[in-house]
Amino acid sequence: MVRLGVVALLLATGVSGCSSAGGEAGGEQTDGEYGVLVEACDLVDTATVAVLARGLAKTVSRQGQRSGRQLSDRVDMTTCHLQFGGSDSLPIAPFDEFAPDTPGTPARRHVVVTAMRHHAVDGQSGTELARHWLTSDPQERVPDITALGLDDGDITQQPNGEESYTRIRAVDANLTLEIEYSGANIGAKPAGMPSDEGREGALRLLTDAAARRPCPISDC
Repeated sequence: MVRLGVVALLLATGVSGCSSAGGEAGGEQTDGEYGVLVEACDLVDTATVAVLARGLAKTVSRQGQRSGRQLSDRVDMTTCHLQFGGSDSLPIAPFDEFAPDTPGTPARRHVVVTAMRHHAVDGQSGTELARHWLTSDPQERVPDITALGLDDGDITQQPNGEESYTRIRAVDANLTLEIEYSGANIGAKPAGMPSDEGREGALRLLTDAAARRPCPISDC
């Protein structure tokens, strides 16, 4: 479970209003829905990413930022990928039942931020389709997400081989946000980073995204 002090700090840094950053307009939307394209990389705070990557050895490669974009009649999607370290630096570390919480040394951190703007299709509004996207794969709900000015959201955490993986999803009208934060440690047993660290990091990334999201329309 996340430490309450950390959560309070993360939520305190969030801004429930929209930023003035804009994007490409297009698609049919109702009042309050996003009519601008939301660039995922604009939602990432480099200071937060630097904190998440802290502890990686200077000799470990740090890969740059990559972005992607896919536009259609149903949804506009942008992605932002950031990776620090590499899987080639991870040894196969057997699980040790007598030392399950060994911290290890950070070896890899991977961040993916995805922003999707849903369009009205087949008589359903973009907001209805965004809500369906969230509820079609039910996970643990995170009430703290609404404190960031977002409508709703959930979280899932799981080990992935030698890594630990956290995913947070959130809905804001017809905009859906997905934060994926994974990582691995050298010498940890198992080798994934602690679940609290993954949860707190993903919440921090979502806090930044909520504060940096653009105004729904281009002239606000």
